Amino acid sequence: MSESDLHKLNIAKKLQHLNLSLNNDIIRESFRSVFDDYYFIHNALSEISLDEVDTKIILFLQILC
Repeated sequence: MSESDLHKLNIAKKLQHLNLSLNNDIIRESFRSVFDDYYFIHNALSEISLDEVDTKIILFLQILC
């Protein structure tokens, strides 16, 4: 099999995977996640500088990062 044929086969497999993932309700229903029950509203913080954001984590009175 030539490199071109392998590339075409790879693209065909990717398209098949995307098609199954997006268009097959049976597969989606059988692989439900606990996160499927939640809906998060995106609220951008465009007016905040990254320098103002505190990302440290405190666990058992210890600063982890």
